[in-house]
Amino acid sequence: MASTGQTSTDRKAYRIALLAATKQVQANWQLLKVYITKAYDKSMLQTKLDAAGATFYNKASVDNWSGVRSLVDAANTFIAANLGDLMANENMPATFQTTFQGDGENCINLSNNFFALNMAKQMATSGKIDANNAIYASVIEMLKDGHQKFKEIAATEKQYTLSKLVFVYK
Repeated sequence: MASTGQTSTDRKAYRIALLAATKQVQANWQLLKVYITKAYDKSMLQTKLDAAGATFYNKASVDNWSGVRSLVDAANTFIAANLGDLMANENMPATFQTTFQGDGENCINLSNNFFALNMAKQMATSGKIDANNAIYASVIEMLKDGHQKFKEIAATEKQYTLSKLVFVYK
């Protein structure tokens, strides 16, 4: 298992790469938007843009990773279904579909890795909280025992408080 420091470093690296990959997907989608605008009549334009993922673009622009995935999926589906229209009259380069798919897959893979590391961090944090809570519960039980055992000796009983332990072992 990776150390907490390494996991944190890995998460930061994946996030930086994911942000760059998301920017590339957005740039590709803006190119797709130009190709769609040139390929279709104005009366059909908004319908075609929506089918290509326009409704997900705003979410993708604020690093909403599910929005990015939806944008990639919608655009890939649209390109595949409308390839002939998009490539007519040399409007869209033949390589664009492959480029969009590759950049989208890269972004999604980075997203998966980032989420896996993020989940590992959350699990480690949860384990640490559980361990700390168990220690606290054990200390409280010990203090209760001390109170009970020394209830007749006030000076000694006062030593069996959490604030006293914190003060002494700070």
